Amino acid sequence: MKKNYNGIMNDLFAAGVTLFILVSGKAPFINSNPNTGFYKFIALNYIEKFWSSHEKKITFSADLKNLLTSMFAFDPTHRLTISEILSHPWVTGDILMGD
Repeated sequence: MKKNYNGIMNDLFAAGVTLFILVSGKAPFINSNPNTGFYKFIALNYIEKFWSSHEKKITFSADLKNLLTSMFAFDPTHRLTISEILSHPWVTGDILMGD
């Protein structure tokens, strides 16, 4: 059975991967196989396990974790839209600047 391809939702997932890399310096997944690695935590909805695995050396804010989790949703119909991303608290919140 052929699955429908939704380019926008796939691009939003990729944007989440890019954002994750920009913030952490590491990729969130080694590959996108739902049976292996960190991606299986997303596919199986084990979000806490995904984040605890990644927060060993870096801490993500609650807003950023919420945004990325929504962008990584295994079911593309559950991912945030572009307008939802642009209005997300992590995007619209205060910018922390160093001294």
